[in-house]
Amino acid sequence: MKNLHDQEISLSIKEIEAIWAFHQCNDAPDDPEGDRLAWCQPSDLIRKGFSKHQAAGLFSSLLEKKVIQLEEERSASEGGDLFVFCWDIVREK
Repeated sequence: MKNLHDQEISLSIKEIEAIWAFHQCNDAPDDPEGDRLAWCQPSDLIRKGFSKHQAAGLFSSLLEKKVIQLEEERSASEGGDLFVFCWDIVREK
């Protein structure tokens, strides 16, 4: 898989499961520019059965690998920080 900077990366099974959860939470983003972007928050993973600890770790890992980017800082009552994920990075070698 390639990240947002077109670099080859490897993902763990849990990271792939997190990306699948993003798809289930936001499977048809309405993006007029055609960027195929999806918004995601740690609360999305928690709703899909991940623990808070797992969600925090996965978001940290996906940020480090540049699979997602922080879009906006938000309070916990708003679901936590808002991140952006681009479906175009999910492609096979």
